[in-house]
Amino acid sequence: MNLVQIVPGIILALLCIIPFVMMNNSTKKVKQKYLKLLNDLAQKSNTQVSEYDNWLNTAIGINEEKSELFFIKQTKENNEEQAIKINQITKTKISKITKTFDNNDKKMVIVEQVNLVISIKDLPETVLIFYNHKTDSLSLSFELQLAEKWNKTINELIKQKK
Repeated sequence: MNLVQIVPGIILALLCIIPFVMMNNSTKKVKQKYLKLLNDLAQKSNTQVSEYDNWLNTAIGINEEKSELFFIKQTKENNEEQAIKINQITKTKISKITKTFDNNDKKMVIVEQVNLVISIKDLPETVLIFYNHKTDSLSLSFELQLAEKWNKTINELIKQKK
C-alpha cells in the first residue's frame, strides 16, 4: 500500500471512532456528576455512597454500613433529594402507573410512571420516581429493572436489620 491509500483510511477510521470516544467521555462525566451529588447528600449524614446507579437525570445510592438510602432526581421544574435511614423503612414496593387505550382493535398499554414506594414508620409513604413520561425521555428503558433491583436490595437490608 502506498501513502495515498493509507492516509484516507486513517482519516476515515478516526471519523468513525471519535464520536464513540466523545459519547463515552460524556457518559463518564454524567456518572461522576451524579456520584458527586449522591456523596454530597451522603456527606450531610457523615457517610459515603457504597453502591449506586444513575440514569438520565436520576441517581440512587446506598451506604450499607450505615444503612442509609440516597436519591436524587433533577428536572427542569425542581431538584429532589431524599436521604432515608433503612431501619426506619418497613417495606418497599414498585408502583407502575399505566394508561390503556384502543388502537385499531388492539389494546395499547403505556407506562406513564415507575415509582419505588417506601413505607416509613409513623410517616406517610415516600415515593421515589424512577420514570415519569412528562419529565423523562419519551420511552421507558431500564428504569423498571432498576426499580426492581433497588426494591429487592432495600427489602433484603430490612430483613437483615430485624
